[in-house]
Amino acid sequence: EGDNIFLGAGTTCTLLAKYLKEKKNLTVMTPNLDAVSELSHTKSIRVSILGGEVQVETNYVETLDEYILAILHRLYFDKVFITVNGIDFSYGCSILKQKQLPLYHHLLKNSAEFYVIADSTKFDRRAFVRMCDMDAIHKIVTTRAVRDRYAEEFERFGIEVFTD
Repeated sequence: EGDNIFLGAGTTCTLLAKYLKEKKNLTVMTPNLDAVSELSHTKSIRVSILGGEVQVETNYVETLDEYILAILHRLYFDKVFITVNGIDFSYGCSILKQKQLPLYHHLLKNSAEFYVIADSTKFDRRAFVRMCDMDAIHKIVTTRAVRDRYAEEFERFGIEVFTD
């Protein structure tokens, strides 16, 4: 409660928005139109949508374009929650859209806590755009089975793991 949060696009971040509704005094910025819809009726949460071109994906809708850093360059977040499309311990975290890369690099540098949310299908995968090395990630939200399978790797990179 009381945090400034960035909430990424995708169905997983929309699901997280449902849990954030229970919190008080939050400021949430997001490109995720579904999360905006989820949170906008909660009086104790201030919601800002990150502007840009509307991108309609299979399971979600987001706004994104090259001008986003002009909006974000003066903002700092207590917590950032994003999803990625691939996690490979030698390649790092990767995403599908090159347009997201400047946003994610800014968020990595301008947040106190950066969380990657990833289910088991994201591990041992490489997506089109390499976002960062594994040592840039300090917190991962995943399932217990993933935590147990990759416990040594998480420890080697100093990644704190949160599970269900």
